[in-house]
Amino acid sequence: MPFVLDFAPTRMGVAKYFLSKECRYFSSFHFLEYLRKFGIHGSLEQKETIPVRELFGRYFEQLEGSLNDKSIGVILTWDYFNYLTRQQIIEIMAHLSPLCLPGAKLIAYIVKTKNISISPKEFDVTNNETVEYIESSLEEIEQVSLPTHNLISMMPSFRQDRMFASKSGIIEIVLEFNKFEPPPDPNSLGIHNLVGGY
Repeated sequence: MPFVLDFAPTRMGVAKYFLSKECRYFSSFHFLEYLRKFGIHGSLEQKETIPVRELFGRYFEQLEGSLNDKSIGVILTWDYFNYLTRQQIIEIMAHLSPLCLPGAKLIAYIVKTKNISISPKEFDVTNNETVEYIESSLEEIEQVSLPTHNLISMMPSFRQDRMFASKSGIIEIVLEFNKFEPPPDPNSLGIHNLVGGY
């Protein structure tokens, strides 16, 4: 039975949809808690001084305690990657990739506008199985550019499955897990202390 990993707190429509597909569903407030503490007002330099394992260790422990094997079939990141640094995304995915089933899907929403909401959007699945979202805040901040090809380069175990662009400036990217490969050499990226000791 595939495991659905949701970066966001539980939304009734999302949980109901995947449970109806006979999937196990795991969500947490932990990513949102982090964003509220560090990811919204903190500078890029401040964010990069905090190891991902320190930030998300409790989340990973909860996840690993729920998994009996490599059984993640879907990863719902929504628009959270817009609020994380390149280093943090690489480290998170280096940790999650070995837990994925072949063909597992990662769904991300990349905001291509200059400004983004000060906190992540609230996504949910409607009764007719379409994804809708509402802004969690009208206050905006300027975001660091996150081109789609850069996102794909951060997770070498995944390949692009499909991509959709909306008029609102949001790009939906679906990536498919191909096989687990070690994360990129940190020295070549100027990145240190990757999860797993790479």
